[in-house]
Amino acid sequence: MVAAKANMIQQFNMRNLAILTNLGAEVHVAADFENFGTVDDQTNCQLIMDLTEMGIVLHQINFDRGLGRLMVNYQVMTQLRRLIGENQYDLIHVHSPIGAALTRLASWGTGCPVIYTAHGFHFFRGGPLKNWLVFPIEWFLAWLTQHLLVINHTDEAVSRFLPVQRVTYLPSIGAPVQRSLAVLPVTRLSIRKRMRACLDLTSDDFAIIQVGEFSTRKNQATLLQAVHALSNPQIKIFFAGVGAAEATTKRLVTELGLSQQVTFLGYQANLQDLHYAADMIVMPSLREGFGMGGFNALIDGVYMIGAKGTGMADYLIDEKLGQLINPLDVMALADAIKRVRDKRLQPALNEYTEFLMQFDESRVDTIMTGIYRRYLKGDKVGMNQ
Repeated sequence: MVAAKANMIQQFNMRNLAILTNLGAEVHVAADFENFGTVDDQTNCQLIMDLTEMGIVLHQINFDRGLGRLMVNYQVMTQLRRLIGENQYDLIHVHSPIGAALTRLASWGTGCPVIYTAHGFHFFRGGPLKNWLVFPIEWFLAWLTQHLLVINHTDEAVSRFLPVQRVTYLPSIGAPVQRSLAVLPVTRLSIRKRMRACLDLTSDDFAIIQVGEFSTRKNQATLLQAVHALSNPQIKIFFAGVGAAEATTKRLVTELGLSQQVTFLGYQANLQDLHYAADMIVMPSLREGFGMGGFNALIDGVYMIGAKGTGMADYLIDEKLGQLINPLDVMALADAIKRVRDKRLQPALNEYTEFLMQFDESRVDTIMTGIYRRYLKGDKVGMNQ
């Protein structure tokens, strides 16, 4: 399994790795564990310990930031090519745009099947023209991909134009829907009271959370500008995450005079208690494969405002669950926040239980087990299957 940054392994693939080890496969993970992405040091160290305890072999690959510099990418491809040659893998599963691209190029001619999980294509119908400039690259790389996994219906539609051998739609990477919906209301209320006291929130305060890395793509700026436009000191924002744009976001908070209304929580490994404390989650992302941060809050009972043109449209199918807006429309977001606050909206989870269960981790794990078994046949899979 390959991802450019270790956080992609930690946040999206621990269950996949457990499936593989339970099938009896010898598993290697190649990623950058030194510049590990959008988790904190403690979480990265715990990831390394967890993977080691699972018997997984780790390989440090020095991926560059973003799309990477030409020379660094060449060196990474050389590392990956050597790794593939030395270990004669039966299957490679790749994640993240640059990690997936360089690994597929490195595997060219080896005969090893490659699975690529696309966590949201850059290009999509109605998206910016500049995003479609990467389509020819993805089209070429599709020739080197035996199996493409897509996590939203928009990408599923686009995949029809790619020359990939096989495409499977995954209903997200899987979430604990059944467990979340089973939490008793009295339990949620007890945790809510305790957590809001810890966050210094009064009963009149309206708490908005946003979860994820600080980046242009996650678009924290629109949320800040919308709250500024509302001029209501009782509206509080809690950011949970880290990222390259954190300093820029903090400067904007100061410029807008929102320092008393915004709290930076840093990376949070356990978000459920924060969900119970919140009144609303806002995810105005410019691009989002599915928006797991928003979905996890939704199934914990938090009303959601998401972004049109993203994978969030797969589950925000009714305003009883949440609302989709233009992520660059500040006033549309401000109006949505005011409406949710005034009406104290909550998602109608009981009405949509059957619909939400399609995204449960058990269903996704069943699909992934079948996919892995397809490629790890006969003596390629151990006795634990």
